[in-house]
Amino acid sequence: MTGDLKKTIEGLASYADGLKVQFEIKQAVEKQERIHPQPVPYYRFFYHLSKLTQPDLSVELGTNHGVAAACLAISNPAGKVITLDIEYRDIFEGCELSNIEFLRQNSLDKVPLKENKVIDLLFIDTSSKGSQNLNEFMHWLPYVKPGGIIFIDDIFITSDHKGPIPHDDLMRDMWESGHFKRYGEQVVLPLHGENGFGAVILYE
Repeated sequence: MTGDLKKTIEGLASYADGLKVQFEIKQAVEKQERIHPQPVPYYRFFYHLSKLTQPDLSVELGTNHGVAAACLAISNPAGKVITLDIEYRDIFEGCELSNIEFLRQNSLDKVPLKENKVIDLLFIDTSSKGSQNLNEFMHWLPYVKPGGIIFIDDIFITSDHKGPIPHDDLMRDMWESGHFKRYGEQVVLPLHGENGFGAVILYE
């Protein structure tokens, strides 16, 4: 199953920039894409991945303007999406959907899941620092089902809006440390230009 999922995500990612999304969120996706200095077809990728795999529960760490959560939710109305952020951001029009739960909390606080609920898809997109991403991965890992998938944005980024990232806390070092291989298969996807975009498909 892990091999099939890997083929699915690699196939979708290879042509994600040409994928279409539902009319209701089309403007929000295009607006978000214009904000980024690099191509970010991962919104369209998430829309089609959720439509294909129908996850019962997807969780996003780092809401931003709600576009990624909306892409996961609108193409899979029977599934639920939880998205959380410590900062308040304006949610783009069309992105406040009935199957999305918006939470304002730290990503390393208590996991807001009901008993026996497991995560099918986790998207980590809160920080440009390797240590923060690794801590979030380990904090949420016990709640992701075997064979589930964890996506991490900006795996090769070296600076953000605050300036250069400290050399001892780079995302690339975190990604290439070999730590994730204990838990699943790592895949680099062409979904965020030079910044990089990774996935860890958990072992079953």
